[in-house]
Amino acid sequence: AGKLGFGTTVLNKEVNFATATQAEENKLHFEVGTDIWKIYGYDRTNGHYTDLKLQGSTLFISGSGKVGIGTAAPTEELHLYSTAVNSPTILLQNENDSAAHASAPQVEFYLQDDNGSNPDLQDLGIIKWTGHDKDGPYNKFTAAAISGSADDPGNSSGRIDFGVAYSDTMLNAMTIRGAAAGDSRVGIGTAFPAYALDISGSVDDAIVRIKAPSGVAQLFLDSGANTNAGDIF
Repeated sequence: AGKLGFGTTVLNKEVNFATATQAEENKLHFEVGTDIWKIYGYDRTNGHYTDLKLQGSTLFISGSGKVGIGTAAPTEELHLYSTAVNSPTILLQNENDSAAHASAPQVEFYLQDDNGSNPDLQDLGIIKWTGHDKDGPYNKFTAAAISGSADDPGNSSGRIDFGVAYSDTMLNAMTIRGAAAGDSRVGIGTAFPAYALDISGSVDDAIVRIKAPSGVAQLFLDSGANTNAGDIF
């Protein structure tokens, strides 16, 4: 079979491109209207992969393996950037409306432990909402976060922590933990709830308020078949 070379007479593949410089005209371009794919390839002289671009900064894959969508300077493994309102957006779509729970679109945080350390608490993944100080636009701060952890990996137990910031300090607002088989507990103001709902505040603010917009606010204690409905202390 024939082989084709551009800029080289060394034909190792069916189609070969070679250039000694990174000049714009020496890249491989695919153009359709105003859309342009630019492929840079591998820099053998300096020993690293160069960049892949699609129409400026629409899609950018850096030589270090970082992917930018809307930016040509990705700072993380996947960096989405937009100046439009309500954007950028990630959509997970499944066209099978009868799909079982396990088959629905999923986002998974996976910490692979190959060294057998198995600590008592493993932080598995964090979702953060980051804003900026109105008096200092370049001062980033995390306003809220949700973290998932393996609370007791030996028993395959987990927890979710909900955090909110106040005055630049992250507060643990609520924790949900698996405490025993069939027993999950919710802690507000405490990361170690001892009851199904455990509320802990500072000196005088552990308060529960029940308010009805109209009518009478009610609190029901229902212990099922037990004749003792419950106690309020």
